[in-house]
Parts: sequence; C-alpha cells; structure tokens
Amino acid sequence: MARKNCIAIAAALALLWGCKNPDTKPVGPVAPAATGDVLVVCEGSLGNGNSALTKIPADSAQAASEDVFYAINGQQLGDIFQSISYTGKELALCINNSDRIYFINPSDYRLQHTISVAKPRYLVPTGGDRAYVSSLFSNRVFVLDLNAHAITDTLFFPYKNPEGMLLHDGLLYVAAWDTANAFLYRINPVQKRVADSIYLGRRAPQTILADKAQNLWIVSGNDPQGVRPALTCLNPKSGAILAQYDFPAGKEVMKPCLNPTRDTLYWLSVDYYGGAGQSGVFRMPITATALPQTPFVAAENLQYFWALGIQPGTGNIFIGDPKGFTQRGEALMYNPAGALLKRWKTGVGPGAFYFL
Repeated sequence: MARKNCIAIAAALALLWGCKNPDTKPVGPVAPAATGDVLVVCEGSLGNGNSALTKIPADSAQAASEDVFYAINGQQLGDIFQSISYTGKELALCINNSDRIYFINPSDYRLQHTISVAKPRYLVPTGGDRAYVSSLFSNRVFVLDLNAHAITDTLFFPYKNPEGMLLHDGLLYVAAWDTANAFLYRINPVQKRVADSIYLGRRAPQTILADKAQNLWIVSGNDPQGVRPALTCLNPKSGAILAQYDFPAGKEVMKPCLNPTRDTLYWLSVDYYGGAGQSGVFRMPITATALPQTPFVAAENLQYFWALGIQPGTGNIFIGDPKGFTQRGEALMYNPAGALLKRWKTGVGPGAFYFL
C-alpha cells in the first residue's frame, strides 16, 4: 500500500475509534488462575513428530513432567509445537508442521477439541469468542470462532509469513516476517479487516511488544537470509519511530520479552560467527540510548539458547537450551539479578514458556 494511502486510512481509523466508547474495544482474556506452574513448549526436531508439553511444577524442588499431553491423552502432539495461548476457557496449542491446533483444559491438560489450520504459528484472542491465527509460508491470517472451534474467515496480506501478533488498544498488530516487508499491519478485529499499515524502515518484522508507556517494540530481521536484525520503538498512535537500533551482521535476535514492570527488554542473541561473549540473553532498559554490548546471561562456547520467558509474579528468568535438538533439552531458571537457581530436563527443543 502506498504510504499516502496508509496515512489516509490511519486518519480514518482514528476517527472511527474516537467515536466509539472505549469500553467497546476488543480486549483479550485474562490469564488463567495463577498456580506457579510453568509450561514449556518443546518444539521437537523437524520431521520427527517428537514435540512435547513439559510442565515445571511451582515447587521447584520437584522434577519436571516431560510430556504431560501424552501422559494425559495417550497421543503425541505432532511435529513442531510452536506456541501456547489462553482463550479464556482453554489453552490453545499450535502445532506448526502438523497443521493443527489442540485445545486443552488448563487445569488437567485433557484434550477438548482439535482443528486443522495450515501452519499455525500464534493464536491471539480478541474478545467476543474470536481469535486470530498467524500462519507460516502464506500471506494469510485466519479468524477463529472459539465457540465453534472453526475457522470462519481469512485475511490476506501483501507479504508472506504473518508471525508475531499483539492486541493493543483495540487493534491487532501483525508482523509479517517476509524479508521484503518493512510494514507493521493493523487489523480491526471487530470488522475483520486489515485497517492500515505503519512503515518501519526495517525489513522482516517478527515480534511485537508493548512497554509501560504503551509504545511498541518490534524485533525485525532475518540474518541467515541477508536481512540484518533491528529493534524499533514505535508510537502506535502517531506511527512515529521513537528509536531504532541495528544489530551487527551475523547475529540472530529473537524471542524478546519484557520484565513484569515492562520497563526492561530482554532478548536472545545467537552469533553465527562464534564471537566470544556475543550469544546469550541480553537486556536493555526502555530508556537506553544504545544497545548493550555484553550479555546479561552468556551462553557457553558452542551453546545457544532457544527459549526465553520472565515469570510475571517473581521476575525470574527462564531460558531454554535445545542442546542441538538431538536430545532432551534443558530449562534454566535465574533470579532477576542473573544468578542461576535451578535447572530441569525437558522434551526436545524447548522453544517457549507459558506461565500459569
């Protein structure tokens, strides 16, 4: 879409929302009742169908349950477990390479429903028993009826690989992780349409976060495909770029998250050239004026991390070590100061954490 068209649409959209009661804006479901347990999304190794749902109990002295889905339901999850979302009633498990989403009871993990969706990545509920599902290898985002457990609509984008999504102030922001794309798209989830886009100036956006000031932080890039990673801070109301940081070539930057007070960013970095002290967990205050040069938690030689999450109640930092995706992985828990507290064995390829 031409930029002048984007601006015109954005203005119209602002007028539309300004005339509505703010209480009518879509809001996602609250989190399930807190238990202190931690669920680990274990991707498995591609093509082997050995993904798993590992549970770390709130009592950290206990061992992890490495495959609770199989233990409860007597069946395997499938190939490449991508993400977990809470719909307000169920946990939705997106199994990317098996083209399906499982819906399970959050208290006992029993399977409730299964639906077929092409290459599902992430599911974001938007209220009104509706959710949106991003999809790999296509230019589609699917609209899901959470009552019927059925896809009801499809939205099409100019670029492929819709990836990370964020419901913010009544709009659903979508990052299309295509190396040719430099726009962040916005969906009006009530009208089920792509409302407009914001030019980022950096290609291949993949993840979106909102900080305590309600500004958006977008990680972009795909270094293996020749697009250097970048971090962009954006005012979503005006579309203004507030800050932009370019990472050195040869790094993969991924899995960003915020601390509980949403004033500090964390992310994983992998240095493909094996630079000493350049792989691990990095962190940066949202007020910083430059990228950090050394990791907060450094990976060891020939090691890289694949999962990162911060526990809302404690601020403890959880890291997933995939160990090359050839054996059982490991989850590590650090306190907010960076001291290692505990480690657990997990299924193959720990890739994300979900905090109950």
